[in-house]
Order: sequence, then C-alpha cells, then structure tokens
Amino acid sequence: IVGLLLAITPLFVPIIMQALGMLTGMVQAYIFVNVKAGSSGSVIKKLRKKKFVKTAHLVTGLHDAIIFIQGKSVKDLAKNITAGIHKIPGITKTVTCIVVNGK
Repeated sequence: IVGLLLAITPLFVPIIMQALGMLTGMVQAYIFVNVKAGSSGSVIKKLRKKKFVKTAHLVTGLHDAIIFIQGKSVKDLAKNITAGIHKIPGITKTVTCIVVNGK
C-alpha cells in the first residue's frame, strides 16, 4: 500500500499546486460584497480603482456587488482583501470564494 501511495501522490501534486495558483502564477477569487444603503455607487467606483480587482459589478439579490480579483498567492489575496477592500467605507460584509479550477 505504501508503494502505491508513493506512486500516485506525484499525480495529485500538480492539481493541488494549480488550485493554489502555484503553477499559473495567480490565485483568483470571487468576492460577494454587501454595502450600506445608498453607498453602492461610491463603493463600486473605489473597488474598480484597485489594481488587483479585475472586474466589479453591481448585482441584484442577496449581495450588492460581485468582484473578481487576482493575486500572486493566497497570502497576497488576503492582504488585498483586508487592507484594500474591507477598508472601503460603506462595505458591511464580504464573502470570498477562491477559484480552484479556472482559466
């Protein structure tokens, strides 16, 4: 059994590494954003100015906006979310979904 595990483990390493952005060089995430009533226009403008934000859309439904971000690592994404997104006045809540299989 140990021999079998050693034989198949290398097959899964590229999959795990790609999911973490180590092979593609970028980690991506979708962030669902809730904002204070009346502040969606100013919030979306500020989000769109961030270099790491690739797209930002106002939407209907449970959340007020959905943004797509990229970073060099999960740590980089975390820094951009906490220092760059959470500090924007008017944002009340975010939900981050890291991409595990995308192009």
